[in-house]
Amino acid sequence: MPAHFSLSSFLGRPSLRLPVKPLSCNHHVGRLGCATAAGTLYIASAGGLSRLRHRTHRSVTRAKGSSEFGAPQRRVTDSLLVLNAFMFAAQLLTKQGLTAWGAKHNASIANGQLWRLITPTFLHGNIVHLVLNGAALNNLGPLVETVSGRSRFLAVYTVAAVAGVTASYLGSPHLSLGSSGAIFGIGGALAVFCYRHKEFFGSGGDAVLKSLGQNLAMNVVYGLVAPNIDNWAHMGGLLGGAVAAYLLGPRIVKSRPPGSRQPVFIDKPPIGLFRTQPRGSFSST
Repeated sequence: MPAHFSLSSFLGRPSLRLPVKPLSCNHHVGRLGCATAAGTLYIASAGGLSRLRHRTHRSVTRAKGSSEFGAPQRRVTDSLLVLNAFMFAAQLLTKQGLTAWGAKHNASIANGQLWRLITPTFLHGNIVHLVLNGAALNNLGPLVETVSGRSRFLAVYTVAAVAGVTASYLGSPHLSLGSSGAIFGIGGALAVFCYRHKEFFGSGGDAVLKSLGQNLAMNVVYGLVAPNIDNWAHMGGLLGGAVAAYLLGPRIVKSRPPGSRQPVFIDKPPIGLFRTQPRGSFSST
């Protein structure tokens, strides 16, 4: 892919009436810097994630191979990875016609093309952008999917994706695309889960919260000095994912049924749409 390309040829639609000028692959469309930020945030958290993942799989599920591609516990994550790859191939096959149809473009959204509030999440600017976001999703998604369940994980991812694009629409005039906002949302969901369940995960949860916080601060500072970062999408996705996780759960609490000496653990989020019965056993630390 060339380092620069014509904005009009990239969009392929004169009706969009955008200025015809060179646009760097790094600048919002393609957001290589944005992808790098997401990859740094969650790949750098691997140490804390590995400790939490060990404790989570021991407490929540004992299934073997749950972190491997194709495992039932990560089916939604794998589906998203495959979908992103398929969409990127379609972008190339259509000579970026799919990109022109689905990228975040403010004027088009204002004119009623509301599908652009979700479609940018499944489009990427180049192979590096795709691979870095894929690595971040592959690192973080299986853990959040395991503790949340498939339907709830997909709901949180979708809310984060729409929140990220919406924030970018409201705050940035630039074209943008990529799954970084949704991935930041999954990070926000993980932070909510760890904070809620400190008594279960102890140092593992604290390590993830510390790592996420440090790397978030690093990325915010980097975004302030680098013009190619869509911080609006990142922050919108982060907030959307955190709020969705707070409302949808999981929120595991102890409960003691009448007449029973042994407490049980129940999933009791504010909105019980995806409430499930916790599997395995939990213990406080």
